Amino acid sequence: MNTILNAVIPEDAIGVWWLGQSGFIMKNSKNVTVCVDPYLSDSAGRRKESSKRMVPVPIEPEDLVADVFCCTHDHTDHFDPETVSRYAARGRTVFVGPRSVCRHFEELGIPADQTVLINAGDEKEIEGIKVRGTFALATDYDSLDGIGFLYTFGNGKKICVSGDTSYANLICGVARYRPDLYCVVINGGYGNLDVHEAAIVTSAIEPKTVVPTHFGMFPGNTVDPNTFPRALEAIACDVSCRIPRVLEMFLV
Repeated sequence: MNTILNAVIPEDAIGVWWLGQSGFIMKNSKNVTVCVDPYLSDSAGRRKESSKRMVPVPIEPEDLVADVFCCTHDHTDHFDPETVSRYAARGRTVFVGPRSVCRHFEELGIPADQTVLINAGDEKEIEGIKVRGTFALATDYDSLDGIGFLYTFGNGKKICVSGDTSYANLICGVARYRPDLYCVVINGGYGNLDVHEAAIVTSAIEPKTVVPTHFGMFPGNTVDPNTFPRALEAIACDVSCRIPRVLEMFLV
């Protein structure tokens, strides 16, 4: 975490670090950090053998520091109660999510005046960053209000994360915002987009760069990320694809 906090980000860029699964930390030149969907424990693995972590925890929850803490929906690998409970910097943080997420934040002791409700179509400015909820098609009945997020930073850079979603044309609606970076689920299990559907969505949105997510964390729910750029190539989508590595910084 200190490496992230000490990183110097150019004014015309955003630093991005992948935390594994669908988790990211983003940081601007003003040292404002945004964390989305951090899964920083093995809480799911303690309940189910096929959900044990395949990779080490990159940052302990006690060491995590975020000005804005977002969760797309209330699944353990996106909203991890253990990560939130052990998160020590909560006093400096704004917590963001749809209705079920905000309710869960408050159940875990986050004061209501530190939570910001954002549903699909809503936009709020938080710490100088415009945070918009984007459409996601629910993958099960336990999380019907899941969303994606579109972050528009003060320098104009736009980063969109899909959240968990099944295929629907409405997902492609973020094309109107012309994101610089699109982070999209590709695992194909439990109702999520598979690599071919994710490629079709990417082709419709036309971001400058796409990053596949939701792989390499659980043995019972993963996919080879190298199949995604091949799926992009198969439909003649020439969007630049970057396969992330945990805690390897890249600039948008």
